[in-house]
Amino acid sequence: MFFNVLLQNSLLQVANKDDYGNVSECVMHDLVHDLATSTLANNEGGGTPLRYMFLNEEASPIPKKVAKHLRTLFLKCETSGTKLSDFECLHNLTLSGGYEELPNSIRGLVHLRNLNISNSNIVKLPKWIGELHHLQTFRTSRYIDELPSTLKYMFNLRHLHIYSNTKLPAEIGRLTNLQTLPHFTVGKEKGYQIEELRSLKNLKGTLVIRNTEMVRDTEEALKANMFHKPNLFDLEFSWVDGREDERNDESVLEGLQPHANLKKLKISGFKGKRFPTWSQKMTVRDGPQGSWVPFANLIQITISDCSEIDEIPKLEHLPKLKSLSLKKLKKVRFINTSFNHLTSLEIRELEALECLPEWLFYNNQNLTFFNISKCRVLKELPDGLITLHSLEYLYILDCENLKSIGNPNGGARQSQGILRRLSIRRCGQLMELPCEMLESWAPTIEDLVLEGLGRLKNLPMLIDCLTKSSTRLTQLTIRGVPKLMAASSGSVESWDLSSLKSLSIDVSVEWSREDSVGIAETIEGMLQSCSNSLRYLSLKGIENWEWLPQSIQNLTVVYSLELEDIGVEELPQWLGNLSSLRWLYLWNCNKLKHLPFVDTLKYLEISECPELRIDLEWRSHHHHLKIKVDGQLV
Repeated sequence: MFFNVLLQNSLLQVANKDDYGNVSECVMHDLVHDLATSTLANNEGGGTPLRYMFLNEEASPIPKKVAKHLRTLFLKCETSGTKLSDFECLHNLTLSGGYEELPNSIRGLVHLRNLNISNSNIVKLPKWIGELHHLQTFRTSRYIDELPSTLKYMFNLRHLHIYSNTKLPAEIGRLTNLQTLPHFTVGKEKGYQIEELRSLKNLKGTLVIRNTEMVRDTEEALKANMFHKPNLFDLEFSWVDGREDERNDESVLEGLQPHANLKKLKISGFKGKRFPTWSQKMTVRDGPQGSWVPFANLIQITISDCSEIDEIPKLEHLPKLKSLSLKKLKKVRFINTSFNHLTSLEIRELEALECLPEWLFYNNQNLTFFNISKCRVLKELPDGLITLHSLEYLYILDCENLKSIGNPNGGARQSQGILRRLSIRRCGQLMELPCEMLESWAPTIEDLVLEGLGRLKNLPMLIDCLTKSSTRLTQLTIRGVPKLMAASSGSVESWDLSSLKSLSIDVSVEWSREDSVGIAETIEGMLQSCSNSLRYLSLKGIENWEWLPQSIQNLTVVYSLELEDIGVEELPQWLGNLSSLRWLYLWNCNKLKHLPFVDTLKYLEISECPELRIDLEWRSHHHHLKIKVDGQLV
């Protein structure tokens, strides 16, 4: 209530909202902060009693006459001389920093409503914690593995914020006022079974139900009373993987039908061959004999590690669905349902997936994120990729048989995209990446990775497309791709890579003497156009080629330099003039024998450089340098 009053009077301003529209983060204007600080300072003389106080480890003890009026107290580390028992009216207490156990004096704070130890080092809670009968909100430490059994006596507890590693006590169902419970792990013993959730009718927000395989059948699952929890918006059902016992997953999931208000659903580890009716049709039955009602509020679905299903749920009737994630569905060959207006789509490890629907990109023009990876049978993407005018993140990874990106514009008129990150890795059969893609995305792209594309034939043309207008590009990686060179030597002079901070390139794939001049010119051109911005450079050469780009000496702010398979016997003396260089990595430089003095170096790593010797003079000159050779510090 007080929080809303602060918002309504503009004393706090909304900074972020969660997926449900709830305020998740606020900021305070500087003027309001100054006013609050001034008010607290003016009260030091003993006027209006202080209600709120923050103390760090250097603070002096709080007088008892001040302590008895406080309602809210933040303590960072234990403050000598301060007795928590003096704070007899305290409602809100936060302990952070070096606390390793809960002070015994908290036991007497009978008015305490809110206890926060989430940023402390406390590893175990005392049994007397159950005596804090008025406590409503409890945030525990990440180091607590198990909550005491007396927690079940905190009948007024409404919000229990615990980490995923924390084990709940038996009979958590006795806390009937509970609204926040992040996770529940089903057990076989009485007090840990799924029926503990029956009486928790006020649960809201997020709940993860783990070890769902411990539920015997539909009848037992129904005891959780999931359908009558209308304020649970984010729900996950999780089964343990690698089970060998008899599977009853289909009947159990049937009995866990949630309320129609659900906004996020995740199902992981389900080993049934088909989803039950409610999850296959994404609808719920309104009462035993009622009609089927769609999840009209559902915005996100994740289906993961469901290795036996061969068909994903029906999604076309979900008007608010924005995010879909399909992962590790080994038997799914086709996506036989439609979905529109997605903003995020992830398809990962669908090993049998043969194709994507032709309408995929045309029907989801609002996509901002698209990730397809480890779909080993997939041979092509559907047409229309660059018609996704809202796309910001595109990842195509480990699709080893992918040969075609499809017709990227699908016959539509090409227009400007807003892509920020493009990563295409380990797609060994991909032969061409359409230039119009990079032409559309080059002005906005910030991070580009092309790696492990051994059959790509048009890299020179792509480089020309990219470097003409990539003024925002900050990270560029091209490794494991043949013909790293510009299409025409004259284009090098017009490049603009003035924002580039990280460059990782590999010239070894299909290298030849005939191409060496063009490759050298391309690399030199890249380095010259980012000489005042590049911080990280990784260069993989080829042993037969005695070459190191001369333009490296002009990199005024380069901090880290990695050289691999460079076919020179000694590094040039000008390396010592790189005043910003701190980290140097040398890998597989089989001919390298000598290093120059580089006074600014802080770290040197050498691996598989058999001819390189670090003599006493060089070592004594760099006596503060940390050196690792073949994995060992020297």
